[in-house]
Amino acid sequence: MAHHDKIIEGRIDELIELIDNSQIPRFGSADRRIVNADEIAGILVEIKSCLPENVRKANDVLARANKIMLEADEYSNATKADADRIAQDTVEKARIDAEQMETDANTYYDNKVAEGDTYLENKTGEADDYYESRVAEGDDYLKQKTEQGNSYYEDCIARAKDTARDIIEEANDYYFPTLTSVYLKISRTLINLMTIFLTPVFLLFMQNLNWLPKVFAFVAVKDTVNIPLIYQLLMLEVAIDGLRLAALNTPSMLSTPLSVIAGLVMGEFSVASGWFNSEVMLYMAFVALANYTQPNFELGYALKFMRLALLVLTALFNWWGFALGCILVVCSICFNKTLSGRSYLHVSLK
Repeated sequence: MAHHDKIIEGRIDELIELIDNSQIPRFGSADRRIVNADEIAGILVEIKSCLPENVRKANDVLARANKIMLEADEYSNATKADADRIAQDTVEKARIDAEQMETDANTYYDNKVAEGDTYLENKTGEADDYYESRVAEGDDYLKQKTEQGNSYYEDCIARAKDTARDIIEEANDYYFPTLTSVYLKISRTLINLMTIFLTPVFLLFMQNLNWLPKVFAFVAVKDTVNIPLIYQLLMLEVAIDGLRLAALNTPSMLSTPLSVIAGLVMGEFSVASGWFNSEVMLYMAFVALANYTQPNFELGYALKFMRLALLVLTALFNWWGFALGCILVVCSICFNKTLSGRSYLHVSLK
């Protein structure tokens, strides 16, 4: 085979050399040559005589190559088919998994949305119930406070409308017969006036004994003590308030007995010891009891302060002081106003 190959190569070289050495036609292109046909034919015959064996081998090689290529194509097609099937299976599985995941995600989302809606509904209901309960409590509290405020307002208005006429009246007067009611009003008025003027008038006459009528000569102080009358009266005013405060802080079962015993014992021994005159004790006892003829606690202290002012002015300036004190008492009644702006005498001062 190597010999034939060398022969073919040699003949091909000769053919190439023959072509290269050939002449170019006079009238023609450079790619055309004038060659000896017999020489070329002889060379080609020799080359052909050497070709069959190689051609046969080349055909075998070509056949095997075609078989290999066919097998490669079949394998490639099979591999491609397997790859396509695997890819299709993978894609289908991925699609199924994706659809399942999407279904699971949608189901989870729907469950969570349902749970959220249920939780929101429950909390909204609880919030509404709490809001309604608080609103109801607020309405009840507001209603209660409004009623208390209205009651307090009405009470203030009722107290603001008090006049001197109302002070000498009580609600029970309207349940009695007319004669009894009038008698109680007159008695209450006289006692309140005596509460203010009894001790100042007594002090005034004791300072001016020559003014005292013989009919009332028995009211003059018989026994003299070391303490002047004005100081006795002022001390007893304070002592009476001390008994009141003690009664307030004493247990209810003992307050009345202890107050009575303390008043009797202290009064008896204070007179016996020479601190006070018996007449002073008598008049101050009347004043202390007369304060309770009217139910108004503040009015009792207002009358007390008027009485103290009269006592001090009378002791300092004699009858001029008494007259000035009476004027102050009248002016305080005339010019002081109730909470509603009306005069206690219920007269227009404009």
